[in-house]
Amino acid sequence: MEELLSLLFTNVPSGLGSTGKIKVGKKEMDDILTNGARWAVKQGFGTEDDLEVTEERGRLQGADPDTVSSKAKERGSPQSGTLGSGNHFLEVQVVGDVYDQPAARAMGVDDVGQVLLLIHTGSRGLAIRSAMTTSGHCVKPCSATPSKCRTRAGPVLR
Repeated sequence: MEELLSLLFTNVPSGLGSTGKIKVGKKEMDDILTNGARWAVKQGFGTEDDLEVTEERGRLQGADPDTVSSKAKERGSPQSGTLGSGNHFLEVQVVGDVYDQPAARAMGVDDVGQVLLLIHTGSRGLAIRSAMTTSGHCVKPCSATPSKCRTRAGPVLR
């Protein structure tokens, strides 16, 4: 386990401002935005089996890189292949008990004692830039006609 942790710390860039070994240009960034985890599998960073146990098989249907600003793509490009900071993490898990064997097998869990890796990350700078762009498109119309701009909970957005 100690050797595994050491390898993870050595090979997974993490922390605020971290940059990765994966260098991508505009065309490749568009491919990442369109194909998600399938891009990573195609590059040898995962397997088809990984896609089977990834939400939406690692790809958002209808993803359109043309809706993402060039500033967001520039910010996200050097962060490709990094973990980031904050609530992003790698968690090494060891299966202690299996209560539902068919469900466990469907998720790739075979045996008690199996070592699993849970990865929680996001698109970091790319995501915040995209959110800022999208929010700007929403806030302007709401300023003009606030009565038409309600959240799911109901209050008017201002």
